[in-house]
Amino acid sequence: MRYLKTISAFLMALAFLASAFSACSQKQAREEVKARSPRVVSLAPNLTEIVFALGMGDHLVGVTEHCNYPPEAKTKPKLGGLKNINIEAVLAQEPDLVLATRDGNELELLDKLSELGLKVRSYQPENLDQVLDTILEVGIELDRKEQAQKLVADLEKQKQLIEKSVKDAPAVPVFLFFQREPLIAAGAGTFANDLIKKAGGVNLAEDARIPYPHYSLEIVLEKSPEVIIDVSMSEFPGAQAEAERWWGKWRDIPAVKNHRIYVLNSDLITRPGPRLFQGLLELAKILHPERFQGN
Repeated sequence: MRYLKTISAFLMALAFLASAFSACSQKQAREEVKARSPRVVSLAPNLTEIVFALGMGDHLVGVTEHCNYPPEAKTKPKLGGLKNINIEAVLAQEPDLVLATRDGNELELLDKLSELGLKVRSYQPENLDQVLDTILEVGIELDRKEQAQKLVADLEKQKQLIEKSVKDAPAVPVFLFFQREPLIAAGAGTFANDLIKKAGGVNLAEDARIPYPHYSLEIVLEKSPEVIIDVSMSEFPGAQAEAERWWGKWRDIPAVKNHRIYVLNSDLITRPGPRLFQGLLELAKILHPERFQGN
């Protein structure tokens, strides 16, 4: 009788261990599936672009109203704007990872999402090199380190080739304007300033005390830019013709006199993601077209 009780206890213990092992295995399997197929929310356009560039666009379950590139980003559920994210909409997506920007999202919002148990990772790159760091960090979070390393290496190579192409070329005095009325330029501390310098230009607004200084036409005339980059209406058809018409009223500006008014997609110089390096190339071609013949 005692022997039967011992056998029974032993079998019960085995059953318990088997059940525990099965539960553990199922949990581990769920975690592995979760790791392979994370549900990702992006609260900034540049982070959305990085996720797509790493081949993880299918895992995005929510983005902002400003996430417009690549075109597939427009089909993702919208969670609000940079400053007015809908917390309930974020929670409804049950994300495994929330990617955010400290430069655009409200810090109170990010703290709240963390308090609610969500995994939040925020970034604030301030120059091209830090953009590369951000791409790598996001890649690690998404378990795409190898893809991120390759993308970073390709972008770094592109940057070096551009800098080599404009090396020793005379620096071109340039203004880059975000708005016309009033005139708002890109000053120090902006991505545009970093891009202009790396593209072989001299940013005439770099000496301003703020990142986005206002200028009068008199000061623009005084500083005599050889090139003007206008991104104020870049998303509209006919933007180039309109920029030439608007600036054409001031023929004494060298850039106007020599027909060197250019329109550039603002996203290429303000959005800290992979396309910022495309913006660098476009700027370099504008400032030093002779160095990029046939490219």
